[in-house]
Amino acid sequence: MNEFLSRALGMKEEIVRNRRTIHQFGGVGLDLPETTAYVMERLREMGLEPVEICQSGVVCCVGGKRPGKTILLRADMDALPIEEKTGLPFACTNGTMHACGHDMHPAMLLGAARLLKEREEELQGTVKLMFQPGEEVLEGAKAMVNAGLLENPKVDAAVAMHVGIGRKDCRSGYVTYVSGPSGSSADELWVTLTRDKDSEVNLVDAACHMILGLKDLPSLEIRINETFGLMINAFVCDNDDPAGLADSVTFKGVMICMNDPVRNQARDRIVTIVEELAKAHRVQANIHYERSVAPLVTSKELGDQINPAIAEIVGDGNAEEQPLGFLSFGAEDFAEVAKHVKAVYLNLGAGCPEEGYAVEGHKDNVIFNEDVLPVGAAIYANVAYRWPQDQA
Repeated sequence: MNEFLSRALGMKEEIVRNRRTIHQFGGVGLDLPETTAYVMERLREMGLEPVEICQSGVVCCVGGKRPGKTILLRADMDALPIEEKTGLPFACTNGTMHACGHDMHPAMLLGAARLLKEREEELQGTVKLMFQPGEEVLEGAKAMVNAGLLENPKVDAAVAMHVGIGRKDCRSGYVTYVSGPSGSSADELWVTLTRDKDSEVNLVDAACHMILGLKDLPSLEIRINETFGLMINAFVCDNDDPAGLADSVTFKGVMICMNDPVRNQARDRIVTIVEELAKAHRVQANIHYERSVAPLVTSKELGDQINPAIAEIVGDGNAEEQPLGFLSFGAEDFAEVAKHVKAVYLNLGAGCPEEGYAVEGHKDNVIFNEDVLPVGAAIYANVAYRWPQDQA
C-alpha cells in the first residue's frame, strides 16, 4: 500500500473530525470567519505558517528546503444558502449548508498538509496550499490570484479536487478529469430600456424584439462546434397598469462559453444587437455586461503527468481521463488559476446510487461518503510529492 494512503487511513478520525467541524460552521461567499480561523489553527498546530492573503483566503507553503518546482493544491470551503435537512448529528443550523462538498475539500487538504509536513525534508520544491472562499459566488479564486496567490514562490502547476455525489460516475474512490475545456465562463447581462417622456413607444414590445434577436445569436453567428449559450432569465416591468405604458423595462441574461475568443466576439455582438434594435425602436438602452470567471481549460500534459500518482492511491483503472463529452456547463472559478498556470481539476467520487448515495449535490438532504476523505488527502499529498520529483 502507498505510504501516504496508509498514513491517511490511520488519520481518518482526525480528517473526519475536521470535516464535521467545518460542516457545522457553514458560511457563504467570502465571509467565512469561523472556517478560516479553524483551518489556520490546524495548520499552525502542524508547524506551518498560514497567511490570510484576502478575506477568508488562506495560503500556506510546505517544503522549499530543496530546489524544485512549486505545485499548488486547491480546496474551496464555502457553503450554500440552503437550510440543511440531512438529520445528521453534525448538521449545520445557521441556514447554510455544505451541500456541494466544500467541507470535504479543506478536510482532505488539511490531511494532505499533515502528510506532507511529516515528510517535508524529502520534498523536491514547494507545495502551496490554497484554502479558498467564494467558489459558489465565483469570486474567491480571482480575489486570491489578485492578492498574489501565484507568486512568492511562483506557481508552476495547480491541482484542484472536487467530490462528486449521486451519479453513476461517482462511485467512491473513482477519479476522473477532463483535459481541455471542462467548465464554462459565466457572464451576466442587464439591459434597461427607457423612453422619452412624451414617447408612446411600447418598451415591452421593444424588449421582446431584443430578446428574440439575442436568442438567434448562437445559431446565426457562433460556429456549430463551439459550446455557447445565452439564457434570458429575468424580465421586470415597472408598470402594474396593463392599460398603460411602462416607463422602464429591464431584462437579464447569462452567457456561458467554453472559448475565450468566442466569448469576446459574442459580447461585442450582444452590445451591437441591443444598440441597433434600440435605435430601431426609438428607445434608450442602458447595457451593463459583467465578465465573471473565464472558461475552465485544463492541461492534458499535467493530467498525463499526475495520473500515475493518483493511480498509486486509487488503483489502476480508477483514475481516468474522460472525453470532452463529460465537460460541465457550470462555471468553476478555479479557471482563474488555470488561465495562468497549467492545471488539472479532479473529480473524486464520494458515492453513487449503487452504493446508496442517490442524492446529488446542492440538495438539502445530500450526504457524502466520508470513507473517501483519507483517499482524497493521500491523492493531494502523493501528487504534490511525486510531480516535482518527476520535473527535476
